[in-house]
Amino acid sequence: MVGIERLHVIFDASGSFCESGKFHMLRYLGNTALNLAFMSWAKAEFVFYTWNEELCELEDDAKIPTKGIADTEVLRQFLAEREDNEAVILITDGHFEGADKRKLKDAAVALGNRFAVVAAGYDAATVRLQSLSKNFFFAEDMCTAFKVLAG
Repeated sequence: MVGIERLHVIFDASGSFCESGKFHMLRYLGNTALNLAFMSWAKAEFVFYTWNEELCELEDDAKIPTKGIADTEVLRQFLAEREDNEAVILITDGHFEGADKRKLKDAAVALGNRFAVVAAGYDAATVRLQSLSKNFFFAEDMCTAFKVLAG
């Protein structure tokens, strides 16, 4: 794997995270990710995003808006545009919409070891998420995902 210079961290901010408890888990994972970014152990620059109908850069995890759907075409396009020195961590419950989930899987597989998925929520679609990446982690193992890609 080429040295990773930029790690894109994408938080699923779709309406499924409005459910009781899931929003708090998303905030917790956001705080953890931001804290990891501020520590000096990582060799990569961290860039944070929210994902629903669009992908928007995020500067404060307290402002993760949860609404709408997680559009797979938006994510697929973002993944397809990554360079060899970039990696992506997707934090999601796996309940996303899109016309062609196969294209999303193809884009994720094309990133190979530069893509990781963190399953968030009690009802995470783990089988679907595991099919996207060999780098699959549950929420409690999120720090390992960061170390695998940015350490």
